[in-house]
Amino acid sequence: ITQKEGEEEASKLKSEHSTTGKLPKGVLKGYLEGQESLVEELCAKYNIDPIFVTAIIGIETGYGSEGYAEQNNPMNYRAAGDKGTIGSGFGVFSTMRAGLEKGIANLVSYAERFKNRGVTSVDIEHVDQIGPIYCEGNLWAGKVKKLYNEIMAKV
Repeated sequence: ITQKEGEEEASKLKSEHSTTGKLPKGVLKGYLEGQESLVEELCAKYNIDPIFVTAIIGIETGYGSEGYAEQNNPMNYRAAGDKGTIGSGFGVFSTMRAGLEKGIANLVSYAERFKNRGVTSVDIEHVDQIGPIYCEGNLWAGKVKKLYNEIMAKV
């Protein structure tokens, strides 16, 4: 899939499904179970699509049930948290709110920090540009698109 085809696919996904800002109940698991309203609240604060963020959480920590979610880091934010780091430099946070907020704020900053790398906006339409910066490997963006579409089908 070319970058242009990826952008067209993401644009189609976004236009087919207008985001209401509401996550389907039960989409979050494990350490985030029942916290859909927290994700929605923080996404509203940072003006980012909660379905996009939830798709990232889904990829990074199985919707909050694995990986660094236990350390209140459901977006696998790789920098010090308010309680330090663990593993290969992933943040450890005192609360899920703190970890989510740091992860979301970091993601939102990509449009400014990485505009020289083609990131003009942080949303599903630009996930192909965000992917190589956010995660090692080249399959991440496709996985985020797939989960985004699956979550949107439940809205």
